[in-house]
Amino acid sequence: MTDRNHPSPGMSFASPQPFDFMDLERFTIDVPHDAFRQLRRHAPVYWNPAPTPAIPDDGFWLITKHSDIVSIEENPALFSSHFGLTLADAPPATAGPPWSMVRDALTHLDPPGHFAHRQIVAPSFTPRAIAAMEARIRAVAIEVIEVACELGEFDFASEVALRFPVAVVLGEVLGLPPADFARAVHWSDVIFAPNDPEFPRSEGAAVVHEIYDYALSTMAARR
Repeated sequence: MTDRNHPSPGMSFASPQPFDFMDLERFTIDVPHDAFRQLRRHAPVYWNPAPTPAIPDDGFWLITKHSDIVSIEENPALFSSHFGLTLADAPPATAGPPWSMVRDALTHLDPPGHFAHRQIVAPSFTPRAIAAMEARIRAVAIEVIEVACELGEFDFASEVALRFPVAVVLGEVLGLPPADFARAVHWSDVIFAPNDPEFPRSEGAAVVHEIYDYALSTMAARR
């Protein structure tokens, strides 16, 4: 949950051991269950600072109790996905077609729009549809492993953990050609990590327009 209004001094959300969800080093060995247990016990609604050069007091709310998460999921009128799912504000409705594509994407829609759009892609993910793809998915898995093994020494995250789902979802389900996999992954990285110092902030706008143009050209080619 993102929020540009951080807690006032009178609000107490401190835990005995402050937890920084953005510190990925805490997840390199295992899930920090003790830290989450402390949060659930002492600060189930926790303000996690995430300062940026542009917004020094920026951050987001971290919800750790199952009952609270369920309540949030069941109340889209108050906790709307349409305002954005990343650590950045959603584009305004007047931003133009490329930005509307991001704002009105499936994961950013609330009911009933989300359900209506989900029904369009749902047939591709039924048990019968997945079963029909099983042989091809197994072949992709074998191919990914064999290519990685031929390298001798490799980064498992990029060569296997990323490459396999990309080949299945983008290639087998969505029908993208392998030549477009790398830039599609890059687009995803930029869109879902808008404050990552690895990507210039100006790149986000360029990527949105690239995706929009790619979608238009792909649809035109398939007509």
